[in-house]
Formats: sequence, C-alpha cells, structure tokens
Amino acid sequence: MSGQVTGGEAAVAALEALGVTCVFGVPSQQNLGLYDALSRSNRIRVIGARHEAGAVHAADGYARATGELGVAIVSTGPGTANAVNGLYEAGFASSPVMLITTQVDRIHLGRGKGFIHDADGQFAMLQSVTRRTDRVLHAERIYETIVALARDILTGRPQPGAIEIPTDLLAARTAADFPEPRPVAPIAPAAEAVAAAAERIAAARRPLVWLGGGCVRSGSAEAIRRFVEHLGAPVVTTLNGRGALPSDHALAVGTATQYPAFARLLAEADLVLAVGTRFQAVGTGFWSLPLGTNLVQVDVDAAMIGRNYPAAAAVV
Repeated sequence: MSGQVTGGEAAVAALEALGVTCVFGVPSQQNLGLYDALSRSNRIRVIGARHEAGAVHAADGYARATGELGVAIVSTGPGTANAVNGLYEAGFASSPVMLITTQVDRIHLGRGKGFIHDADGQFAMLQSVTRRTDRVLHAERIYETIVALARDILTGRPQPGAIEIPTDLLAARTAADFPEPRPVAPIAPAAEAVAAAAERIAAARRPLVWLGGGCVRSGSAEAIRRFVEHLGAPVVTTLNGRGALPSDHALAVGTATQYPAFARLLAEADLVLAVGTRFQAVGTGFWSLPLGTNLVQVDVDAAMIGRNYPAAAAVV
C-alpha cells in the first residue's frame, strides 16, 4: 500500500497484516470511519452484534474456537462500558481478544466539557480489565500501535488488550507506509528446568497428568497424545482443558477432579504433572485436594507457577 490513507484504513491495514479475517462489533456515529474502511476490505468479514457485550463475547468465543486473535469494535463511553464484562471474562479464560474503541475528538479530549459520549475515565476502566490499553493521538501511530497491541495480547499467556482511537483520527490522513509485522515467537523453556522435570517424571512409577486450558490454547493435542501414551499415565483435564486429549481415549479420566473417586486415584499417584492450569477453586475442592509434594508444573505464565500449590519442579 502506498500514498495516503485515512486513520480508519490504517487500522484495517493493521488487522489485515495480522491475519485477522473476522471482526465483531456495533457500528455507531463515533466509529463509522472504521466501518467505512472495513466495507472496502476484501479480507475481513464483519459480523454485527446487537449489544457491545455480545460483540466481545463473540470475539472471545471465536478466539477460543479458532486459536486466532478475536477482535471487537465498539464506540466511546456507554458502548465501551458495555464491553467491559466480556474483556474481564476473556482475561480470566486466557483468551486473546482485542477491543478497538473510540474516544471523543482530540480537541475535546480530557476537557470534561460534556461532549457527546465524553468518557474521561474510559482509559482507566479498560486498563482494569486488560493487560495493555493504548490510546493513539496521531493517525500515523494507528497501524504500529494496533500491531504492537496484538503482539502483547498473543505473547505468553494470552490476555485481552484495548485501544482507543479519537473519532477525528479515523478520517485524518496519514502515509500508507506499513511494515510487515514480525511473528510472535514462542517462549523457550530453560534447558535445566526441562531436565529437572524430566528426571522426576522418569523416576515416577505411578504418574498422573493434569491438563488445563493452556493445552488447548497451545494447539498441542498431538504432542500431548504421544507423550501420555508413552508415559502410560491417567489424564484428567480441567473444564477449559477439555479436548486436550480426546474424552474417549483409554487414558482419559475426565474432568470430575472434585469427586471422591478422583481423590482415590490421586492418592495412588507418586507424581502429578500439571500443564497449563493454575488449579482453580472448584476443581480442587477449593484447594483442599492433596496433590502431594511431587508436583511438576508447566505453564507459559511464570506467575502461575506455585500460585495455588507448591511445585517441586517447574518449566515456564
């Protein structure tokens, strides 16, 4: 792309460069400049919602089902407030969701004059439910900011992010000089951590494997199947981890970790290998389930290691 484009076209160019093929949202007078640009895209399908919360929940569901970035587009003030509960849910479920919203024209921004949908606290509100929230104040920054936000959302443990674009920037002109986004590199584990975990697993006589939602999100089903079949260990999953191993597999125990029958199985295990889970409340009987002292925990988020149960070995 060369020459001049609008801010709305720059935003669409960023989404196309990121490989986005579907967005969800609610048009309004504040974001028409973005929808106008989307109407000319031959790569991105726009799915309308009747409510902003529905748009973000749809983007969340899309991200979980496809493994791709989910994108929702709403408008300033009340529209963004409606979107907050969907962002909160996406964060809790480690779902990669981007919210693109608007702000009042820059001339009115931060002045509290009562311009239509004036929402001074919107940025702080979005920060409270996202890992990263950005605001652009120049049209030439729209493309790079959306790309950087997407990289943050998709790095490590996926989390939602948001961007505010003042309405006047959607019509502002900027140079169409857009570099190709760099792919997001996976986090590489430390070799010594892998060796320590492998040593414990190899020494175990009766291991138990506990798979969480991170296993589904990572797209590792085939590697997981090969590993557990080599190990010959029973496998339990969290509710979000369903599908990490087919439920009809001979080693699959199910998700009912809070029931007495599972406690008996757990008591026989001399090692628990937990992958992509932080051991949430219900599945552990509100953390009353004894996991023993030989827990090996694997997670993309270092903050989850030992969060609810101490780990004897850990791989990030």
